Amino acid sequence: MKGKWIFAVVMVAYYELVVGSSSFFGKGDQVVRVSCTEEQAAVIEDQWHRGEMDLDLWVDAIPRSGEFDIRVSDDAREWLEHIGVKVTTKIADVTAVVKAERERLAKRPRADPTDPVAWFSDYRTWEEIQEFVTTMAAEYPDLAQVKEIGTTYYGLPIRGLVMSGEGDPAAKPQVVLNGLQHAREWISGATMQYISYSLLSNYTTNSTVREMLDHFTFSIFPVINGDGYNYTWTERRLWRKNLAPAPNGEDCKGVDINRNWGYRFDTGGASDRPCSDTYHGPYAFSEPENSAIANYVTNLPNALCYCDVHAYSQLWMSPWSSRRILPKNYLTQVECAKEATAALASVFGTEFDVGNTYRIIYEASGGSNDYTYGDVDVIYSFAIELRDTGEYGFLLPAEQIIPSGLEFFQAIMAMTEYFVKQGY
Repeated sequence: MKGKWIFAVVMVAYYELVVGSSSFFGKGDQVVRVSCTEEQAAVIEDQWHRGEMDLDLWVDAIPRSGEFDIRVSDDAREWLEHIGVKVTTKIADVTAVVKAERERLAKRPRADPTDPVAWFSDYRTWEEIQEFVTTMAAEYPDLAQVKEIGTTYYGLPIRGLVMSGEGDPAAKPQVVLNGLQHAREWISGATMQYISYSLLSNYTTNSTVREMLDHFTFSIFPVINGDGYNYTWTERRLWRKNLAPAPNGEDCKGVDINRNWGYRFDTGGASDRPCSDTYHGPYAFSEPENSAIANYVTNLPNALCYCDVHAYSQLWMSPWSSRRILPKNYLTQVECAKEATAALASVFGTEFDVGNTYRIIYEASGGSNDYTYGDVDVIYSFAIELRDTGEYGFLLPAEQIIPSGLEFFQAIMAMTEYFVKQGY
């Protein structure tokens, strides 16, 4: 009990420190949706990569549709309008939204990971997520064990749960999911916790879940980028990258670890500028975070499925991200994704688009699912973007954690049922 009180005092002091800090909010005051021509998009992208204007793209790269969201300052919005870009306000005051979120988080009571209503009523710190992982393994020792696969740049452990029912876990088809490669995408980490809890808590009462865990082994890692995730709680809520120092003593820090994987590294859709949000790093697998999950999947026997879970846009994407051509397993990948997203939509009507990344949105080299498919032969390698489509973007209200978890769990169940039908 004494330890819990010490933790509470520390957290109160922590929130008093960060709420209202000017460095906490980062640049830009509003999020706008722009609709632009190809020529205008090229100008915006050039300014974004240069980092000379307050432009924070809320997409990994400018999509082929020419419609996307940007966080901007008043001056940057004026510049966009000056060059003839159509601009529509999505979030009028980002600072106010983030401040309100922080004030709410500072007041929330401490929750027990075994109480799903309380636990999933709000987002959790990195420390709390570690508590969740440890607690689940302790509560369900016959089904789950903690797995540490590496550490972040600053030494935080990258931990998750390996979950399996009856039978040898290593002999079963393996399904791997991870969240929070990108630090600001909080809903991805919360949803990974929800899926883990749902698998474990329903094993004895739900025959479908029991069959899933008896037939497959699930490895779920809620937070890959722990350094960056902590930074979104203490300094800049909308930070994306890890916190690796910039090369050659430059001022900017951080690498986009989802541009740092080894398949077709630095062949397009990534930046060589350290100040860019899509900076790919000095070389492939230079970063410990993505290297850890890549090594885990690479050395996993019977790896069948890898899902790299992000937010936002409501997309379920297959390889390739870095190549115009379609992969040889495209038809089965898309068929699987369509069954999963149909099940997802059956819960609340949330619609996901399905397709390969290059064609559905943009080119992006050095990504996770291209590597797991192209170099490791994991047939069902997906990059998934959760809720929403831009009303809240990266600032998705906590009230949507449980709905996101419920619908995504239905998708995972449908996906594994598809695998069984395919003979796995």
